[in-house]
Amino acid sequence: MISRNYKPLEVLTGNPFTHPGSATEVESHDSGLNLTESSEETQSSNLVLEKGVKIIDQSNVYQIEELRGYGAFGKVFKCRKEQTGETVAVKVFNKIRRNSARLELRAYKELSVLESDKNNLIRFFDSFIYKDHTFLVFEHLDVNLNELVKRHNKILSVAEIRPIAEQLLVSLRALKSIGLTHTDIKPDNMMLVHSDSKPFKVKLIDFGIAIKTAKIVSTSLMQPKGYRAPEVHLGLPRDEGIDMWGLVRANRFFTQKEEKKMGRPNKLHHHLKSLNDLVIMKPYFKSPTERADENDFINLLRKMLALNPADRIHPEDALNSNGSAHPHKCYIKTTGSHAGCRDFGEITLTPPDVHVVY
Repeated sequence: MISRNYKPLEVLTGNPFTHPGSATEVESHDSGLNLTESSEETQSSNLVLEKGVKIIDQSNVYQIEELRGYGAFGKVFKCRKEQTGETVAVKVFNKIRRNSARLELRAYKELSVLESDKNNLIRFFDSFIYKDHTFLVFEHLDVNLNELVKRHNKILSVAEIRPIAEQLLVSLRALKSIGLTHTDIKPDNMMLVHSDSKPFKVKLIDFGIAIKTAKIVSTSLMQPKGYRAPEVHLGLPRDEGIDMWGLVRANRFFTQKEEKKMGRPNKLHHHLKSLNDLVIMKPYFKSPTERADENDFINLLRKMLALNPADRIHPEDALNSNGSAHPHKCYIKTTGSHAGCRDFGEITLTPPDVHVVY
C-alpha cells in the first residue's frame, strides 16, 4: 500500500453548500487498472484517482470502486463509504472547473428545502476540496435512461415511459415551486434508482447549469441541442417552461427508437403534419374509454408543446390532466399487412398495420 499525504490547499468547515470541507489524505492501493482517462487538467494536478484509492476527508472515507462517467467538468466515481458500507457517487471537478462546482453547490442549496425522494430529485450528501479539486457526494443511482436503452438494445414500452414522465413532471413541479429551472433536461440526466425493479423509479440529476428562473437572460443559449424550446432558438424571453419542452423532447427520443426498430421511421411522419392529424386519421378503438384516452393525451401534448411559452401547460396542471391520468394509447391504421405481432408492454400491435403514437 502506498500512502500519499498532501497538505490541503484550504481547510473549510461548516455548511457543505457554501463552505466545502477539505480532504486530508489520499491513500492508494496498487490496482494495475487506471480508470481516470485523465484530461490534461487532471494530469497536471498530480491527483490520480483510480480503483482502490481511498479519499479521506474530515469525517468520511470513500474508496473508489469504478469510474461511472466523465465529461468536461471532470469525473464521477462509484465509491464505498467505509464507515457504513454505503455506496455513493462522488463527482470530482477539475480544478479549472471550480467555479462550475460552486454554481452546482448553489443549486443544491436551493434544492435543500425540498424532499428529494418525494420529488424524484437526486440526494446530495456532502462536499469537500482536495488539491484544488472539488468533490461532491451524492446517492448512488443505477443507470440513466440513455444507458438503459443501449444496455438492453430495446426501446421502452409505453407502460414504462408513462410513469417515468409522470415522475419527472413531479420533479418539474417541485423546481417551479422554488423558482429554479434545470435547463438540461435530457435522457442522460434521468436516472433509475434500480433498473431491475418495475415500475421504474426515476430521479432527475445534474443541476450543474440550473438557474433561478428570475435570473434567466433571454439572450443566453441554453439547453442541449435537440431539446431546445422555440423561445431559446429565437432568443426570446423564457422561463421554466423550457424544461417542459425538454421533457417532451426526451420522451420523443424513445419514440424515435421505437419507430426505427419497427422499420418504419418515416412513413407515419409522412402522413402526420400536426397533432390534429392524429385526430382526423381513423384510429381503431377497443372501447369508448380508449377514445377518451387518445383525445386527452393529444390535448395534453398540444399544451406541453405550445409554441408560446405563456400558453405552455405547467407541471401541476399536466399532472392533474386526464392525459396524464390515463394510459397513453393511440392505434393508428396505416397501409400494408404483416402476420404475427409484437408486444410492447401494455400494447400489443401488428406491424406494419398499426403504429403506436405517444
